[in-house]
Amino acid sequence: MKNTSFRKPQINHTDRTITISAAFQRAAAEHNTDAFKTLMEIRKDCPGYKVVCASPHKPTKKKAAITFARMEHYISCLRGGADYLEIFEKVKDFAKSQPNHYLTVSRWFNECFPDYGCQPEFDADGYPIVEVNLIPYEKYKAQQEATMKQRRSKKKQLSATSQQEQGDNEQLKAS
Repeated sequence: MKNTSFRKPQINHTDRTITISAAFQRAAAEHNTDAFKTLMEIRKDCPGYKVVCASPHKPTKKKAAITFARMEHYISCLRGGADYLEIFEKVKDFAKSQPNHYLTVSRWFNECFPDYGCQPEFDADGYPIVEVNLIPYEKYKAQQEATMKQRRSKKKQLSATSQQEQGDNEQLKAS
């Protein structure tokens, strides 16, 4: 027995289209099937409408998180990698003081090495030719601390606003 579970055709009168699923299209391709009869009725009721096959929805794949070991290996393959690794270690040490240390390090890595994951070209010495936007450790640390300070300030403002609203509500209830 054939699988007859498919979505019914969708009619869009604005675009003058009849959208069918791939499964419905396969079923309607056989003469005298229920799908065939349904499609013929719709075409009779909607002359001049174009029949289009819906593209299947493919779930997007989540990008796999890069591990510290892979970051380190990538950096070590670059020309001047030893210098970059020193900064990488400092960023990792600093990140331990942050709420989400992995996120702190991965942001730094992605900002500094935007070509990670791309097919590299190699120079005459065998080093990959990649774009490096190295952010010095001190500058990155200052950026992160400023960001954290802004977040704390926003939290305080929201908390103060919330407390004020609660006080206003209590006054209204007392009235």
